[in-house]
Amino acid sequence: IVCVSVCVSVCVCSVMLFPEAWGRSQCRSLEWMVEVEQEYPGGVEHIYNPGCVPLLRCSGCCNDDKLACFPASTHNISIQAQTLSPQSHTLLFFTVGHIYKESSHSCFHLTVVHSDKHQQKHPGDF
Repeated sequence: IVCVSVCVSVCVCSVMLFPEAWGRSQCRSLEWMVEVEQEYPGGVEHIYNPGCVPLLRCSGCCNDDKLACFPASTHNISIQAQTLSPQSHTLLFFTVGHIYKESSHSCFHLTVVHSDKHQQKHPGDF
């Protein structure tokens, strides 16, 4: 039950019904914020704006203990950002590259995913 206090004394409660809870819990794309510094670990002398960029990542349940939600495919995207160098007082636009956007999601058997995961690691993976 989710309750929201309104005007300190009134509590409005609502219940998420089963069909909505089931649908929202399934393996699907959700927007996650990924820190730009994570993608450029050597750039501590720069300030990035925005500090985080929105990317789609797998999230959700497969409703089977032997399955897990993982990307079925990924592709590289570019996002424009700014970098500020406090030492030289320069502000530059740049493109954040090599960020992987997960474009489709599926439930995979955990044994298959674990063996593939050692071979394929993408920057920004959680």
